[in-house]
Amino acid sequence: MVSDSGASRKIRRAAKTLKDGQPIWEFLKEPDTRDLLIQGAEEGEPSVAYISSELLARFGTQVKEMPVRQFVGMAVKAVMAEAGYRVAETGVRIPEDPVFKSGAVYEKVEEEEEEEAADDADILTAMLGGLDAKQLRRLIELAEEALAVL
Repeated sequence: MVSDSGASRKIRRAAKTLKDGQPIWEFLKEPDTRDLLIQGAEEGEPSVAYISSELLARFGTQVKEMPVRQFVGMAVKAVMAEAGYRVAETGVRIPEDPVFKSGAVYEKVEEEEEEEAADDADILTAMLGGLDAKQLRRLIELAEEALAVL
C-alpha cells in the first residue's frame, strides 16, 4: 500500500476533483494493479499500458479525458515510487492503447541510491535541527513561495 507521503496527500486532494477519483486511486493501489504496473516497468514499457483496459472496463470512457489521464499518471508515479521505482523516460508512445497515447517508463531504484536518499533526508533533518524559530519561519516562507510557482 502507498504510504501517506506528500504525493499521496496531493493525489487524494486531486481525486476529490474527479467524478471517480477516489475509486480510481483505490484501484491503482490494489496489489494486482501494482503488480501489472511493475510488470510494465520490468518489460521496459509504459506501465499505464498494462492497466488501461481494466481502467476503461471499470470506469468507462471518462478515463480517456485529459484530467483523468493526468491524475492516473500522477497516481501511478506515486505507486511506483512506493514500490521502489522512478521515472526513467517520459512521453513514450503507446500505439493502439485504448486510453493513453503515451506514458512513462519506470526503472528500479538501486538499494545504494535509496540509502543515499535516506542519508540526504538525515542531513536535512540535522540542518533543520540547527535552526532557531526565526530561521524556521523564514524557511517556511521560502518553501511556500517555491511551492506557489509549482
